[in-house]
Amino acid sequence: MSAPSTSITLRLPDGFQGLLEGLALAVLRAQPTDVVAFAAQHFQKLLEQRE
Repeated sequence: MSAPSTSITLRLPDGFQGLLEGLALAVLRAQPTDVVAFAAQHFQKLLEQRE
């Protein structure tokens, strides 16, 4: 079964691609068992660095 084809164009907010690429690289390097918890910690660190 395949999903029906839709033609939706989404625009990524500025900085979003880099944010996700940074997370992806960090996950690949660390190989965490709990990716969700790792992502939460990753983004918390980014917030702390920004302040």
